[in-house]
Amino acid sequence: MKKHIALRTILTLLGIIFYPILFIPLKVNFFDTPQYTRKLSPNLLFLLISISITVFLFIQNRLSFLKLSISNRYLRSLNSNKFSASRLKSNTKSSDKHKKTGFTTFKKIDTYIIENKRYLSPDINLLSLANRFEISKGYLSQLINNHTNTNFNDYINTLRIEASKKMLLDTSYNNYTIESIGLECGFKSKSNFYNAFKKFTGSTPNQFKKISSESSTS
Repeated sequence: MKKHIALRTILTLLGIIFYPILFIPLKVNFFDTPQYTRKLSPNLLFLLISISITVFLFIQNRLSFLKLSISNRYLRSLNSNKFSASRLKSNTKSSDKHKKTGFTTFKKIDTYIIENKRYLSPDINLLSLANRFEISKGYLSQLINNHTNTNFNDYINTLRIEASKKMLLDTSYNNYTIESIGLECGFKSKSNFYNAFKKFTGSTPNQFKKISSESSTS
């Protein structure tokens, strides 16, 4: 490319130098006959050749630049796609590895909560549970989210709702009010119990009990 630019520059300078000579006429007799006598300048031919070569080199230079530009764009796009795919693959592996390494800890916590029925305690919270297993509150929240796809409150309330459903269907609790069953299962108020029950079952405690009773008798 540098050679082309240098050659083009030289030809342009030569054209400038010989340009004044264009106006000096020169008689040339073609075929030695008077009718073919013309006023020509040899420098005109030289200048035309110089311009043609310059134009040719300029076009060739622009085409080379265009090809190089397209090639660079393609390489950048290719490298970008490779980087995105590599980063996605790396993040997936890291996430899978993180879930795998945290599963043992989560399983210990889950077993502790279920076997000791800690979910029935209205005072259970993320901080006290994290302190019990000597881990951070944020890490415990992340473990629950990764392995249950829910947050801490929904995780505990799901266990409470399952316990309340068993109590609602157990005849030994027939003398219990709906509110009492909710309190026994760890809910602090009747409204909290009703809202959670509706969220996870799609019906109220009374509706659930009625539907279940009708199904058992039919």
